[in-house]
Amino acid sequence: MAVRDFRLVKLEALDAIRADIVAETTAAVQALLVGNIEPALQLIFESKADAARVIAAGTGLTGGGDLSLDRTLALSQAVLDSLARADSALQPQGNLAGLGNADAALANLGATDKGKAVLKAADAAAQREALELKGAATRDISVNPDFSVEATRLAPRSAIRALVDEQIAAVGVGFHPDATFAAETRADGTTYQNPTEHAIFVYARNRRLSTSTDNVTWSPTLDTGVSGTDFAHCYAPILPGHYYRLFATGPVWELRWRP
Repeated sequence: MAVRDFRLVKLEALDAIRADIVAETTAAVQALLVGNIEPALQLIFESKADAARVIAAGTGLTGGGDLSLDRTLALSQAVLDSLARADSALQPQGNLAGLGNADAALANLGATDKGKAVLKAADAAAQREALELKGAATRDISVNPDFSVEATRLAPRSAIRALVDEQIAAVGVGFHPDATFAAETRADGTTYQNPTEHAIFVYARNRRLSTSTDNVTWSPTLDTGVSGTDFAHCYAPILPGHYYRLFATGPVWELRWRP
């Protein structure tokens, strides 16, 4: 039987023990790296990321944010709409189609002649003239803290007169304080017509008066009665274009509108 050297047996035993120690140590180190160091290093790197590095969405842009993630910037919807309008040709429609002719455009919008004059006035003075104002209306805070117009700057009588003329003319009848008597008198049985654009008043004393719209069919309008009675003096309105004639005795005059 062969006898092995005791020292060789001892060396082999030591090699086996050393291999076991190396294997166990390597596994332990690998477990340490995988289980602790890598997550630790990952946390270190993430905590050191510069969170202040951001991209902001300026005027007309949307998006942005910190750069720890992918970020995008885009034009806002308002900017896109503006670009779309600027890139397209505007086509006037309806009343705007006549803007090439200012008068036609204002007429399409229903503006009156006075309104058009105000709109086309070169300055405030021309606008006041178009509105028939004597001067600029001013605010007097000492009298009324809310609003007060200085009446002396206006032309109230002319403005009121114009309004009265307009309203009376609209209905075709009425009496105007500035009406004047016609110089001539009217003869018995003679037919006369109102040639003006306003109503006139025929003054009849001790007369009978008939009127007609066509100078064919006549209707009795008034009988002033007997001299000295309450009905001896009367004014009869004659509308524009209508006819009238009087009978019996007594003076007759026309009361006409002022020139």
